[in-house]
Amino acid sequence: MPKNILLIEDHPETIDIYKDLFQKEGFSLEVLSSGKLAKEKIRALSENSTGEKPSLILLDLMLPDTNGEELLKIIRNNSNTSSIPVMIFTNYTDPNQKQELEKLGIEKFITKTDQTPLEFVELVKNWFKD
Repeated sequence: MPKNILLIEDHPETIDIYKDLFQKEGFSLEVLSSGKLAKEKIRALSENSTGEKPSLILLDLMLPDTNGEELLKIIRNNSNTSSIPVMIFTNYTDPNQKQELEKLGIEKFITKTDQTPLEFVELVKNWFKD
């Protein structure tokens, strides 16, 4: 059974790269390109406790209509979504915000420019193995 990943990312080039790489590795990837769409998805997940939840959420912090920290708080404050693992996947690096996000319960904080797309996909694959 493929692992389902929810990618919340607004840059089309990044979406295309990761969609291709994750699918080649056998992952099922759903992409949401705005905070509005992400909020709708989180609301749907929270209202349907028996529906299939993502195995992992990859969350960009900088979205055009909201910020990832707000989305993370929404995810964590709902009993039906609070246990979904979330990795922050961003180019925004504020050490203070990183600490706040870690307090909210993230699996990892990944800076996009610190690794190649292939290295990131490998990191996610290994995370699933642990």
